[in-house]
Amino acid sequence: MALSVIYVGVGWLDRAQFRPTVGISQLLFDLPDRFVPIGFLRLEHLQFLPVAPLSRLIYEWVGPVFWIILLVAAIPLFFSDRNATSYVERDRVRMLLREHSESLGHMATWNGNSYWFTEDGRVAIAYRVISGIAITTADPIGAPELVDDAIHRFATFCDDNGWTPVFYSVEQKHQELFDSMGWSTMVVGEETVVFPETWSMQGKSWQDVRSSINRASRQGVRAEWTTYQNLSLALSAQIESISESWVAEKNLPELGFTLGGLDELRDHEVGLFLAIGEDDVVQAVTSWMPTYRDGEIVGWTLDFMRRRPDSMNGVMEFLIASAALHMQQLGIEFMSLSAAPLARTAGPEAETDRIQRLLAWLARTLEPAYGFQSLLTFKQKFQPEFRPLLMAYPDPLALPAIGAALARAYIPSLTVPQMVRFMRSIL
Repeated sequence: MALSVIYVGVGWLDRAQFRPTVGISQLLFDLPDRFVPIGFLRLEHLQFLPVAPLSRLIYEWVGPVFWIILLVAAIPLFFSDRNATSYVERDRVRMLLREHSESLGHMATWNGNSYWFTEDGRVAIAYRVISGIAITTADPIGAPELVDDAIHRFATFCDDNGWTPVFYSVEQKHQELFDSMGWSTMVVGEETVVFPETWSMQGKSWQDVRSSINRASRQGVRAEWTTYQNLSLALSAQIESISESWVAEKNLPELGFTLGGLDELRDHEVGLFLAIGEDDVVQAVTSWMPTYRDGEIVGWTLDFMRRRPDSMNGVMEFLIASAALHMQQLGIEFMSLSAAPLARTAGPEAETDRIQRLLAWLARTLEPAYGFQSLLTFKQKFQPEFRPLLMAYPDPLALPAIGAALARAYIPSLTVPQMVRFMRSIL
């Protein structure tokens, strides 16, 4: 406001130093342009120009001074206590994950999570609040013997804040506790887990996987284990291009929450398996999140999966099989292929109540757009163990609000055009 007054006031007092001479109305009409970066004004027709030092000073510098003030004022926001606290809390979560974590625990380190800790700091719960619904990101993090009490305390914490707690994508081992609390539960997905120690590709059911490995050998496609930090600029640029092409092809918003993207695979703790051709062109990429026990990595969980449109047929089968063989050599206990939201191996006979039938209908409706069931079918090729993942909630009447909150968690930036395309894809 002060800069606007200075520009108009000084400009009018020094109006004779403009060509042509200006009046108040012309200065006011020109005022917004003074605060627009000059690159955006190339096509603007100039009504007047300054011809003296003072008039040139206010004409050319009132805008830059405004932006300098704005940038200086914004600096504290990047170093605020809130941001500093957020980073400190995330580091605390990482320390807990190194001692006791489940296969999906690393998702707690992703952006968008808030953190709750027990008073002694030995258990953490990652969560996000959307429209009064506090949705956790997988299981609590901490020593197993402390988790039950932490679940009770977190529920109390949510109640004190007027939130409805929802434990989302938690393991079935918590079922008995939630039953004792009088909470409702439902299966929202199935995690697929492979054990590298007993990994074998013998038998007819493994034919597709064996064929993909043989095809890769013939075509000179190799699997490479690395991290994002160790990639060359050429490889990282290719990965970003593959991801962008995949999103553009879908023409729908990329999902978030429990599904990671480029930002998540850049984590220094995340491993990458790349399929690279003889010409050093990346054909496909997968990312793997670590699971620790007592400071040692005991498992890896699949997250990001993308392939080039013209990649080798079966390239994903090749990459996952290569990952299993690599982890077998490292003595890794388990390799989780993660879970596909709403996708289950159980058939229609498992849809025993209205809620499960609703979820089954929702899964079928979303299948053309996101292919969750197709993804689960793909993972079945690797003969995994299936582990149900639960959603636990205290009040069945809150289900509509919980569903809306989950939708916003997965698609926080859905635009109107994207909504139109989404509806067309499922109808």
